[in-house]
Amino acid sequence: MYSTNTIPEANQNDSSRVLTGISEYNYDIPIVFKVLLSGNPQACLSLIWDNPEKIALIGDYASGVQNLEAFLAAITLPAAQAPITEALEFLRMPENQNQYFILECGEIFFYE
Repeated sequence: MYSTNTIPEANQNDSSRVLTGISEYNYDIPIVFKVLLSGNPQACLSLIWDNPEKIALIGDYASGVQNLEAFLAAITLPAAQAPITEALEFLRMPENQNQYFILECGEIFFYE
């Protein structure tokens, strides 16, 4: 999972693109990633795989974080509160925020 400032398009000039690593998880798409991508999700071209098909997913960063906050607010287990706070603080750090989240799922669907 990355954050980025642009939606990938064919023949796009990459010089102004910002790409920030957010998290990595092998062989599956965690529920948190799905919630983070729930802000106006759409398929898009991959930034890391040379594939002409739209094999990545992109969603609005701010909406995704807001949806995650609402989702995590329902968790009242005391032991979960510190990791929840840590995760939300990480996502609110200015250096991690961009306009979009992008999930590169080509390795899950095509390259296992």
